[in-house]
Amino acid sequence: MPVYVYVLPVIVVAMLIYGVVMRKRGMASTQHATVGSLAQRLGLQVIQGDSSINLYYLTQPNRNYKRNIQLVGTPYGREVKWDLTDGTRSQDFLVVVKVTTTWGCFLVARVAAQFPDFEITLKSPNEYLVPERLLPHLPETMTGDPAIDASYRVAIADPRWASQLVAGIRALTGQLYVHVVGQGGVVMVPLTRFGLPYFVNAAEQYLYCLEVLACTLEGKTPPATLAAPGAAPTGDVRGLPQNYVSPYGR
Repeated sequence: MPVYVYVLPVIVVAMLIYGVVMRKRGMASTQHATVGSLAQRLGLQVIQGDSSINLYYLTQPNRNYKRNIQLVGTPYGREVKWDLTDGTRSQDFLVVVKVTTTWGCFLVARVAAQFPDFEITLKSPNEYLVPERLLPHLPETMTGDPAIDASYRVAIADPRWASQLVAGIRALTGQLYVHVVGQGGVVMVPLTRFGLPYFVNAAEQYLYCLEVLACTLEGKTPPATLAAPGAAPTGDVRGLPQNYVSPYGR
């Protein structure tokens, strides 16, 4: 028999073992990315879901499942909620299998003021970090800040309010995933599957962005600097884990 018949299974098994080992090492070195640690970092409490889940490695089981994680609290003295809903449902119709996937993930902060709807994104995001616009009907406008207008797309129902968003946008400087929406008395960060790890890596910065926006819209003075409302995260939070590979593929 050809040599590859004996060698190939060994190679496959070795690759599988290597993948499992690297995954365990990655999860061990990113404990700041667990649901429980995220809640602590943001000054929130886990009210639903498994606090041990590592959000850098949020896999999709090869079966029907439904997952919901909710964190709530009042960091900066403001009502804040983080919610993740994920699931898959397969239905057999004799010759056809219908697969329905569910995904929704948002960081939401309450604003005690009325303001026009708005949406903020990067003008040229990474191809894997393109958010799905929630308010595509809003007209794009300029904020009056050349640096902001060069890098960010700001769409708002009343252009006269655009300049008030500048401080909040600056709070996200350096982030590769940017999607902020204001509507119905809340400001929020909707997250895609690919955007989730980037959020988890810098969750405090995203929360600070919402707090600055909320304070500005309320006519209050926002915090001068980012102040983590929870305990400092453990592990290296300067970037995604070394050799990190998204469980969602490309």
